[in-house]
Amino acid sequence: KAVVSTQSTGNKEELTVLNRELLTEFEVKKYAPNNTRGVFMPERIVGENVVRKAIEEKEEAINRVGPRGVSPAGRELFKVINKTYTNLEWRGNVIQGLDGDFVVHPPYKAENVNGSTENAVLRIKKVVEKFHVDFNKQQQAAAVPAPPTPPELS
Repeated sequence: KAVVSTQSTGNKEELTVLNRELLTEFEVKKYAPNNTRGVFMPERIVGENVVRKAIEEKEEAINRVGPRGVSPAGRELFKVINKTYTNLEWRGNVIQGLDGDFVVHPPYKAENVNGSTENAVLRIKKVVEKFHVDFNKQQQAAAVPAPPTPPELS
């Protein structure tokens, strides 16, 4: 691989890299100046499977966070359900069990839980109800201002 060009802005550096094995001809016009990172970057061949796995892991991580437009409560609810029901994903803004057992539609309340398996739906409804009780307590605690400090006595 060969670095074709670099561009530095602040503490970021953009590199354009080409795979030399795919080039039929090339000419070195200017060698890169020595820098604090060293003279060369060691070549590391990365297999296609490694790249595919990294992409899949990144997509899964993004999927766990939730799509844009999902409320903070919806994101947190997903995390809570995911602790007990790991076969879970986002389908747009809907939380869905991958086995098709249940779905939770916005605004992510117990009455928004539907599904094909009655036991799963009842279990998830209980999780959703408890989540909202706990989530509302957290929101109220965060909204309560700290009590004023009493003046010092002399």
